[in-house]
Amino acid sequence: MEIAAVKSGTIVKCINSLEREGRFLYSLRASPYIVRCYGEDRSVENGFEVYNLLLEYATGGTLGDLLRSREGGLPESDVAWYAYQLLKGIHHVHSLGFVHCDIKPDNVLVFLRRHARNWIKLCDFGLAKTAGGSNFFGDNHRGALRYAPPESLRWRHYDAPKDIWALGCIVVQMITGKPAWEFSYNCNLLSTEDSVSPSALAFLRNCFQWDPRRRWTAEMLLSHPFIIRNNHWFEIEEREEDEGPLKNPFGSEDWNSSENLFTVGPPSTSCFDTMESYSIWDNHDPLSFFWETQKKNSHEV
Repeated sequence: MEIAAVKSGTIVKCINSLEREGRFLYSLRASPYIVRCYGEDRSVENGFEVYNLLLEYATGGTLGDLLRSREGGLPESDVAWYAYQLLKGIHHVHSLGFVHCDIKPDNVLVFLRRHARNWIKLCDFGLAKTAGGSNFFGDNHRGALRYAPPESLRWRHYDAPKDIWALGCIVVQMITGKPAWEFSYNCNLLSTEDSVSPSALAFLRNCFQWDPRRRWTAEMLLSHPFIIRNNHWFEIEEREEDEGPLKNPFGSEDWNSSENLFTVGPPSTSCFDTMESYSIWDNHDPLSFFWETQKKNSHEV
């Protein structure tokens, strides 16, 4: 039996955001490193119109769940395996002229495998944009502050290098088990970690170039020794071929648009919203260098 996940929203703002996300996912559907979206549905639940995205179900939750369930970091070989898959997804997003803008562990889905290493996929494109396009959310910061690069915090620049900086933050978190900037805003923050290889440190320095024009692209990072030396061609080949033909549990078509798939119940006086809420850092754990910037960004979409 095929299982799917349903992401729903009720109020107009959430419906518009989900519709935008659906359009991005439809454009990105060719990549096995991005969560599959089977289609959309409009229904009425307890008297309120609901917009639903019909998504691939991840058996392992999110990468954030995985990291929170462990004490300490992951083996470096696993970090490189996850980084490889993230880079493949990011490269596909950027090659089509899009920017994810909110890459973080909770927006990476984990697909468990019984006798092999897990597969992961990028998800949650609600804040995505076209490269070079205007900021759909006005002056509000776009994405999680903890994974934001200097140019986004200072000048509201949201282009492809933003996703690469966020990737570097995730790699640090996978290695140490802690958020990247819990210690200090310093790209040498791992220099005291005896267990971190020189190739991992070099990889991270390329992700954390202060000038976004000098920051490596996803394509460049895919050829970095940290990625190449820790992954095996046969595992990568199997990962590339994992999807096969699309099996849509809601019908035989590639994209399913339906109505009233989830219509239930009598009218209700309460309105619910299952969209993820984005929060800023607690004041006790900011990037000290950007303290003033953070206070200006008191509202985050």
